[in-house]
Amino acid sequence: MQSRHTGFPARELRINVINEQRGDAFADTVSETAVCSYRGSGDKFYISYKTDGSRVMIRVENGRASVKRTGEFGSDMLYIPGEETEFSYRTPYGSIPMKVLTEFFEYDLSEDGGVIELGYVLRAGGDELNNRIKIKIER
Repeated sequence: MQSRHTGFPARELRINVINEQRGDAFADTVSETAVCSYRGSGDKFYISYKTDGSRVMIRVENGRASVKRTGEFGSDMLYIPGEETEFSYRTPYGSIPMKVLTEFFEYDLSEDGGVIELGYVLRAGGDELNNRIKIKIER
């Protein structure tokens, strides 16, 4: 589901990110909560927050999302439903080429926040990890 609005200025809200990751004989769930900056312009939404020495910037528009992580470990990931995109995972020891196949991407966002849900397969070096992410943005 997509949301439409005329725009709103940046405001501080709370973000909760739950990431479930599964691979061969591996399963993990990571949850993080932070204060985020959240704003909208037309059909675009921008969310940024800091966590564990990294800054995360999420942009949602036209049924796709981009997530940029900066810090000691960084990446620029693009999620387009039904498509596989490539990116580099940057570490202090070098970059690792990876691919992400977006299985689904849904969002319901408004001035007051909302929910983003995303499912994708992460591929690197012959390994695959299935990911499910739920992001809640609220006051």
